[in-house]
Amino acid sequence: MNAALLEIGWVNGVVNNANGIDVRKSNLGSIALEGLKYTQIHAAKVPPTYLRFMNMKKFLAYALLLLLLIGSLQKFIADPGGVNWFANTLCVVVSGVSVAISGRPGMDPAFFNILVLALCIVSLAIAWGQWFVLGTGVAEATFVPIITGLIWRFRPKNSKNPTSAA
Repeated sequence: MNAALLEIGWVNGVVNNANGIDVRKSNLGSIALEGLKYTQIHAAKVPPTYLRFMNMKKFLAYALLLLLLIGSLQKFIADPGGVNWFANTLCVVVSGVSVAISGRPGMDPAFFNILVLALCIVSLAIAWGQWFVLGTGVAEATFVPIITGLIWRFRPKNSKNPTSAA
């Protein structure tokens, strides 16, 4: 038998076995192929729909943060005197980095919570002050820290880090 066909058959068998995994039972098993050694596999005990939902949630969080970052940078480059756009850019960058690393084991999400929310509040105060008090800013600058704070609040949390629920 051709080695490529054997490999395709083996991969197809693994995929078929993975589709039939019962997540409530242990799924450590062996796959036997004609003339080959036994290979032990261990598949994740997480339903695929949950993984797709978590990946979609991460994707949406990162995509929204990227859009906010591009918009803030564009406005800051167009108007370098707009301190509100610099504060918004800083807020989005720190929030994006915090979303990316706060769920890792050993990280303290309470620290990131304080850091991100403090930056969002300061950025909102600067944007509101420039828009409402000084009359030099625009109202849309106040939406960036609000949306960033909401993304932080509803970010995907890592279930392996017991302290990531903060």
